Amino acid sequence: MFRLPRTPALIVALFGASASLAQDCDAPDARDRLSSAELAQFEAEVDKIPFAKGIIWTATRGDDTLTIAGSLHVPDPRLAPIRAALQAPLANADLLMLEATDQDQAAMQEEIARNTDIVLLPDNQTLIELLPADVWEQVSEMARKRGVPPFTIARLQPWLIGMIMGLPTCIMTELQAGGLGLDAMINQDANAIGLPVATLEDWRDMLTMMSGAPLDEQLEFLTLSAFGQGIENEIFASLLNLYFEGNVGAIWPLNEYILPYIDGLDVERAQVVMDKQAELLLDVRNEQWIPVIETATETSDDIVIVFGAAHLPGENGVLKLLENQGWSITPFN
Repeated sequence: MFRLPRTPALIVALFGASASLAQDCDAPDARDRLSSAELAQFEAEVDKIPFAKGIIWTATRGDDTLTIAGSLHVPDPRLAPIRAALQAPLANADLLMLEATDQDQAAMQEEIARNTDIVLLPDNQTLIELLPADVWEQVSEMARKRGVPPFTIARLQPWLIGMIMGLPTCIMTELQAGGLGLDAMINQDANAIGLPVATLEDWRDMLTMMSGAPLDEQLEFLTLSAFGQGIENEIFASLLNLYFEGNVGAIWPLNEYILPYIDGLDVERAQVVMDKQAELLLDVRNEQWIPVIETATETSDDIVIVFGAAHLPGENGVLKLLENQGWSITPFN
């Protein structure tokens, strides 16, 4: 249900998907649940979002050029033409900027191995005692579907467990087999040609932000994710479809329209949780990335930037924030 920071390698390392997991990515699009009136309202709302449609964009200001691509963080064969389209900009670039590099991913896993308090509940608490019984059972079922015994996650912080809620088991299997999202593939391409790679944020700050969220908010997020397990494959199918349609501005708003279709969910409270997640994971980080990008242009005239596609659109999206700083934004040719 939620768009989360790029951490699939970390998820696989910690949870180790079983090779025998069922392949459950073949699901109907969650939009199929909407009435014609709801769908029309949804599409009209998306049409009003700045930079809602498009995966690759060009930003220019003076002698500086940014090629900005929205990433899908999980493997999909349909990423191949998008990857191919970025090869020419990469060849001409002075720098590649990512949310997190492959080295960052490895460093994060090493840090968690050294400091397990980052991912464990404090004071020997367990989710069994912190969650209502019905929610814990849903979380347990999620773990079992992914080949993980529930007792092994009982002491983990909710933010980490919530990160795998939106990943169907088939994606877990592909990640375990070495499948890469767009940003990771572009990281490889940059390494192959010797292009310098920088990050938009320090992975330590990202980890601190996630693990430092108040426990009650983490539990609310996990509860909402658990309720959504009944239609998680449909939600994931719609995310993929919207991305490859280039309709990235619709990815986050769709969640609001799907909430009423989740059995047993307090929709009003769920909307509050989602708004907090959008502010934490998207808006705040977008604002923080702009000065990092601006600083990079002081020494690099041609930069390729790849980050999660949900960061592209909207009044608080990266493209609009750059436009506010005097950058001219156009679709990539």
